[in-house]
Amino acid sequence: LARLGSDTRRASQVNPNDWLYKLEWQPQALPQIEETLIGNEPSRPGSWLIFADSGGVGQALTERLQARGETCFLIFPKGALKTSEAVCEQFWIDPTSPTDLPRLLQETLSANNPPCRGILHLWSLEAVRDTQDSTLASLEEAQILGSSNVLLLVQALAKADLPHPPRLWLVTGGAQAVGEEPVSVAQAPLWGLGRVIALEHPELRCTRIDLEPSGEMAEVQSLFKELWLEDNEDQIAFRRAMRYVPRLVRAAPVPGDASVWKPGEGALSIPATPSFHLDIAKPGQLDALRLQPTPRSEPGPGQVEIEVYAAGLNYRDVLNAMGVYPGEPIPLGAECSGRIARVGEGVEGFQVGDEVLAIAPSSFARFATTYASLVVPMPRNLSFEEAATIPVTFLTAHYTLNHLARMGEGERVLIHAAAGGVGLSAVQLAQRAGAEIFATAGSPEKRAFLQYIGVKHVMDSRSLAFADEVIQRTGGRGVDIVLNSLPGESIPKSLSTLAPYGRFLEIGKMDIYMNRPLDLYPFSNNLSYFAIDLDRLCRERPTLIHSLFLELMESFRDGTFRPLPRNIFPIQDAVGAFRYLTQRKNIGKVVVSLQGARPLNTVEAPVTLRSDGTYLITGGLGGLGLLVAQWMVQQGARHLVLLGRGDATSLTREAISALE
Repeated sequence: LARLGSDTRRASQVNPNDWLYKLEWQPQALPQIEETLIGNEPSRPGSWLIFADSGGVGQALTERLQARGETCFLIFPKGALKTSEAVCEQFWIDPTSPTDLPRLLQETLSANNPPCRGILHLWSLEAVRDTQDSTLASLEEAQILGSSNVLLLVQALAKADLPHPPRLWLVTGGAQAVGEEPVSVAQAPLWGLGRVIALEHPELRCTRIDLEPSGEMAEVQSLFKELWLEDNEDQIAFRRAMRYVPRLVRAAPVPGDASVWKPGEGALSIPATPSFHLDIAKPGQLDALRLQPTPRSEPGPGQVEIEVYAAGLNYRDVLNAMGVYPGEPIPLGAECSGRIARVGEGVEGFQVGDEVLAIAPSSFARFATTYASLVVPMPRNLSFEEAATIPVTFLTAHYTLNHLARMGEGERVLIHAAAGGVGLSAVQLAQRAGAEIFATAGSPEKRAFLQYIGVKHVMDSRSLAFADEVIQRTGGRGVDIVLNSLPGESIPKSLSTLAPYGRFLEIGKMDIYMNRPLDLYPFSNNLSYFAIDLDRLCRERPTLIHSLFLELMESFRDGTFRPLPRNIFPIQDAVGAFRYLTQRKNIGKVVVSLQGARPLNTVEAPVTLRSDGTYLITGGLGGLGLLVAQWMVQQGARHLVLLGRGDATSLTREAISALE
């Protein structure tokens, strides 16, 4: 046998979790377009084929195109009412006819007309949006007007063999899961077909655009601008006047997966009790962390009990475990995500089973109790692990930058330790506000990451040279806001970077509790100093925290903000999580997952599928597919769609009947 080379051996040792990615929609500004491209006098007029919807998007685009001298042809499905008063040629075709489209192209793309710039297919906007309102007839109609017609269109374009094929635009409304809105299932297949078209007919430069599901007309101007861009994005979504593009990002490992973590020496034992919590038997020794049985306490008035699925680990937890936290002793854990287990007297807006995220003490536990004012519903587009990265980090950044400092567009913000949890949250808030960001981080890897996410001014947090760099890069003026978490000499250095009327936001604790002196002379420039204690705010001003929390959730629902990068550890490896955070290598957040945390030798609860959901099984008419269908029915599923390459045989029909 030939010996494996060193490269092959190293490749075989790669963690499989490094191979896992997921699609994430990220905000991206429209590239700058020269005014001549969207003005009223185009240098060379062209023509457009618009497969128009009945909602007015096609007509509105036609008006804008005609205003700049373009020729438009409106195409409607046969039987559709005349909805457009635009002064242009209109056609009615049979969506299922293989002959109507070739005749249409022959007439509209003739040499007598201006060269065709693009074809916009808007018929999918006719589909029923709410999946719950969909019927078999409405789904079939959506496919006739959407995927089936587009397939005929592409086939006709291929046969036409045009020397300069027009660009093909496929427009949907709510077909992609960008925010929290439900996906329009009837339109989703067109995106799959669009990807195939992009691969097999690159000459068409097939571009998919997904509009706001409940307000396509508000996105018409954005769609119109998109028609004149020549960038490489071919999948775009618009939500609330913001442009989103898909990006592959590393997927969080599944908690409990053997490839992520295997029990070994130092693994914590899960107590065989209804509840437990993480405790430190001997402060100063991380190996002394233990999972201790604990009784569940009935939530009091205004409180809720949460079954914890994931909890965020903060550096204060590490200091607490090491016995060096500068404040009063506090329980381990301050934030979590999970499901409501019990509701106390007087609580409104929550019921048992609701998915939530919260500020909650002692949250490294099976159950955590907290006040309802510190709990918010979890956006449906987040996982529990993603949600656990949010409460402390984003609330701190939102409270400091927006509530206290009133950060405005064009202001300069210095964010220390910007690759940490609060730092990356602050970066997102500052980017959204249009501020100019100056950031520090403690390692080359962290500084490279900050540059990767668009921060232009990145410096070393472990050197006091950052102050001179800030002054130099701002032409001597300095910054308007400093978000500080660095101790010691970094504080006066940071103060020296503030411009007149600057705001200094201190989220660190060490220098305050050590009562270190501070030179007051810089404050002659009308500077403001804020010391932030989020724990005390949560106790004494819960109403304010709740309103800030709700504001943040709205931005997570619509995709404006994104959960932080995270390293996930199962609760059994809590010691590893604490050790990892002490190494200061993390970018973003460290999360402890309690999903799947159960004692050894216990029986897993059976999988339960939703009776009100619909499950699609490809290959469902074959032997294996029918077995899967039978198992899913046994687990509670009541609506199955079985797909196969051919018609169902008599035996298959009998098997399906047995499932009903």
